[in-house]
Amino acid sequence: MTLEEYNRRLAFSDSHNRASVIVDAVNDSDLTDEEYISMLKEEWLTCDGIRPDQAKAMWKTRNLSCPIFETAYGRRRFREKSKEGMLDVYRGQIEGCLNFSWTLNLNKGAWFAFRYPYSPMAETIRKRDGLKPRNTELLMAKVAPDKVLGFFTSRRESEIVVDFEDVDDIRVHPSTPYFRPMDRL
Repeated sequence: MTLEEYNRRLAFSDSHNRASVIVDAVNDSDLTDEEYISMLKEEWLTCDGIRPDQAKAMWKTRNLSCPIFETAYGRRRFREKSKEGMLDVYRGQIEGCLNFSWTLNLNKGAWFAFRYPYSPMAETIRKRDGLKPRNTELLMAKVAPDKVLGFFTSRRESEIVVDFEDVDDIRVHPSTPYFRPMDRL
């Protein structure tokens, strides 16, 4: 399929099904790496509820030259942060749901931890994965710059894309109890 045909499929897919279109494109030899990366960058920021297996297929199946940057500003910012050695990353999530999206920004990680219990997305993820309502947590961890697959600065997220298997020293942030409304029910 051509890039135009994939873009047409994406245009008619809702945000929950867009990830499947990208996964379909991963092994398509008709797409150049540049075309695939262009599609991946745009869709990564618009897909909701990407499962870990889909994220792994999107980022790790093709031998892409990583990390992938959204902008030149992001490339400069990442290089500056990388000089410090291991990167401090944060992730707000439904308890126990590790995935590929992390952030360099503690406040943004806390925002995700706080928003999930109240969002329709959390309910969708719970139903899709057969989960009971659970608390959220704010994680903090370390990641080596050479393990980073992508870095996105739009939406003020400072989003780091990294396989959770490559993240080191994952700990629950001390402020996590403040994000646990399920404890108050």
